[in-house]
Amino acid sequence: MGVKYHIEAGNSNIDLFKITSNYGPTENFGPRCPELVLYESLFDSTVRASAKFVDAGYNPSGMTAEDDEYKLTSGEKTELKITDSYGNELDITGDYQLRLRKHQREQFTSPKTTYVNYFSDFYSKESMENHLVSKRATRKYDGFPHDHIKTLLEEDLGTQKVVEVDNTIIPYNFAGGSEKVFHHCVNLCNKGCPEFPGNPGIVAGFLFYEVFKGTDSTGGYRYKSIDLLFQEDVKKKYVYTNTDEVPEGYDSKVINYYENISTNADSEILSGATFKREQRRWDPYLKQWEQDDFDYKSQELETNNAGKEFYKIASDLNLQEQSTRYSTRFWDASAMPKGSNWAAQKPFSKVKKGNGNYNMDELVRQAADRFNQLFGTQITILIPMDLSLHVGDLIFVDFPQIDSEKNEINKNRSGNYLIMDLGHRITPSTTYTSLHLSRDSTINRK
Repeated sequence: MGVKYHIEAGNSNIDLFKITSNYGPTENFGPRCPELVLYESLFDSTVRASAKFVDAGYNPSGMTAEDDEYKLTSGEKTELKITDSYGNELDITGDYQLRLRKHQREQFTSPKTTYVNYFSDFYSKESMENHLVSKRATRKYDGFPHDHIKTLLEEDLGTQKVVEVDNTIIPYNFAGGSEKVFHHCVNLCNKGCPEFPGNPGIVAGFLFYEVFKGTDSTGGYRYKSIDLLFQEDVKKKYVYTNTDEVPEGYDSKVINYYENISTNADSEILSGATFKREQRRWDPYLKQWEQDDFDYKSQELETNNAGKEFYKIASDLNLQEQSTRYSTRFWDASAMPKGSNWAAQKPFSKVKKGNGNYNMDELVRQAADRFNQLFGTQITILIPMDLSLHVGDLIFVDFPQIDSEKNEINKNRSGNYLIMDLGHRITPSTTYTSLHLSRDSTINRK
């Protein structure tokens, strides 16, 4: 089945696009929408959408409306259902509804005609409720970060969406301080360390994000370990070739691609992602500074990277055996001990480790390096629309050598990639999915 079949108009449909106006009845905007884009990102606490609407001056396929029918401002309840050519569906209704974030009217006038376009942006209902004082985090949170995420989202924010978490093994206690829920959810990303056989404490680093509800997804919020995401099974396999046919062993073809970044010496050195990192800590009990190094190689495990090794930088200068960053911190041994009263907290009040709070040596630098290692090789690919894909999925992509006549695979560029951002775009003539991919390491495992 060729690529053309998948990107022709009509193979992906807007089955429902219902907006309830603040000033009037519910309207189906599907026939009036010549362009709809749906977004997910590993670095965003909400899913998003953007749409273009038109007035009676633009009528290629019966999409007409009177100007005064667009009684939209912002905050309107929005529900969508989208189906792709594979039969996959996104169900953005009920608890998974969106809300209109911004609505903009643009009028164009000439001596012969006047026409109006409307541009609207949408995000999750929780993105609005997150600002409410009544839903702020005000309690003390004792225990593990993954439990805090559920408490914050389900009890404090009151979301009815699915909250999917990877379990953490190192406690972290904190006071809410009347901060917003999403603030704490993001802050907990560098406090989480997953259970990893034989290697506790060297794979810190989590991501907090939201995905759409669909055929292969419950939708909702995710608090996921970076390393465990790279351990997931490959969801789909793609290849870029010069033919329309999909070769055997692949799910679909790559329509087009370009390489955004293929490592950067400055960013690697400044971030310390693949260099040693120093930490200087002030011990308030001994009244002295302590210092030690963290070696990024401790995170280079055979099973939890996209490739066989992290990128080498100026190997002849031996720079990666030296430190390029250091951090200065204070021990917080008694700052937030476990327990709700002095009797419960006293046993932990002067204990650096095991006080019910996170250990900075085991988490701070690992998490920071793991985030930065995510941005190794970044590639954007365009594929036929596939609504079964979500950010956080692992896919496999084969790319050709520059000399395409030899029909050989580039073994270093090809391999496993993590979906960091995606956009599904529907217009009357095309429907496709754009994927921003990244891999943390090099040399194909295949």
